[in-house]
Amino acid sequence: MLGKLIKYDLKSMLKTMVPMWLTVIALSFIVMVKYWGSASHTVNPDNSTFDLILMLVLFSVAMAIVVLNILFIIQRFWNGLLKEEGYLMFTLPVTTRSLIISKALSALIISLGSLLVAVICVTIISTAFIEGAIGWNEFGILCAELKRAMLQINPSDVAGMILQLAAGVVSFLAAIYQVYASMAIGQLSNRNRFLLSFVAFVGITVVLSIIASFTDMITVNNSLVNGVIVLITDLVALIVFHVVTEGLLTRKLNLE
Repeated sequence: MLGKLIKYDLKSMLKTMVPMWLTVIALSFIVMVKYWGSASHTVNPDNSTFDLILMLVLFSVAMAIVVLNILFIIQRFWNGLLKEEGYLMFTLPVTTRSLIISKALSALIISLGSLLVAVICVTIISTAFIEGAIGWNEFGILCAELKRAMLQINPSDVAGMILQLAAGVVSFLAAIYQVYASMAIGQLSNRNRFLLSFVAFVGITVVLSIIASFTDMITVNNSLVNGVIVLITDLVALIVFHVVTEGLLTRKLNLE
């Protein structure tokens, strides 16, 4: 049932996100064609207006993706569980835990999709400038050197990178759950739900900042150990946020 819940949320979000992703990738290809080899050529001032418009459109679409990503994280939880739609969702034969996890995982998947699109766009645009700056022969040599350097990486460095990646994912999930916990607290109010949610979010952020200041004091000159500390801290925060959210939505749900 959890898979069906995630599929339902993703279907709703992808209707908006996929066109945005395709648009920004298409614009990146236009930029690549426009600036192909530009690092070795003089920029034509006659095209400055077109260049400005193109860059503004690309930047606007990229910012729209970021904003939509944040709005989806908030909206899908707020409208799906705390508004009228919540009457339907909480009558489904699933646990409150499944409802919360499905929202969080859907938000994570969409966010990772946006990150992947960003990497693709940067790669596409960078190709034009790389070709003009060093040429394809030199680029092939550079890739070979990078491959050789990667093969010489120590296993401990690989473990450190994997740990940092895992810590990044857990940290992002913890951030999503912080928003969820704040909204779960905010829905307790009958009059100023949004205001209470905002105050709760700020309060939680202050507490996390205080905790982070203490954890920074125990860091050592070992990236692997520091990665473990960050991972454990974020994992504990994630669990606490989930427990708070699930507890409030199970015992103190207010759909008025």
